[in-house]
Amino acid sequence: MATLLICSAFLLEKRTKLGLLPSDKLLEVGCGAGMLLIPLSKLAKTAHGVDLSLSLINKLRKAHPELNVFVAGANNLPFENESYDKILVHSVFQYFPSTKYANDVVFELLRVCKKPGSILIMDVPDLGEKRECIEYIRKLHPKKYSDKSLQHLFYNKNFFERICSQKSLKCQIFDQNIKGYENSRFRFNVLIKK
Repeated sequence: MATLLICSAFLLEKRTKLGLLPSDKLLEVGCGAGMLLIPLSKLAKTAHGVDLSLSLINKLRKAHPELNVFVAGANNLPFENESYDKILVHSVFQYFPSTKYANDVVFELLRVCKKPGSILIMDVPDLGEKRECIEYIRKLHPKKYSDKSLQHLFYNKNFFERICSQKSLKCQIFDQNIKGYENSRFRFNVLIKK
């Protein structure tokens, strides 16, 4: 039940912050098996997903053949310039191999986003909260997490502000505060308006 409530809060947050309209073409980057893409696809004109995991994409294709989903890296999206009105990336940036890769991903998202359009990047680990986050996780699960499993990429908020400034784009950064999701206090969200 708690997981369902957390997912519902995420879904409501995404729809509100993205300003998703029934006429929009939506892309979710890092869609996995479709936990967010499936319900969001009912709120947009069309919805596509992309993920690096072939097995997750195959699972999603089997369960929802009506969805258009693709296997690709977030830094090399198989879409034309300005293809989507709204783009969502949830809980993906921490898995990137480097901030250089993340920088390339942001530019790729900007490439495929229409003008005007919005990109919502959520659940980004906050570098300013890294130490507290790692201590919290270690206390919560002392045997489950090794130092290697805690090697997520953390970001300064100015990482996104710098990119948006270079492109003269509006960028709103806000702390994530989702009741029932303890990790949210160590995360922030980014809304980029094109």
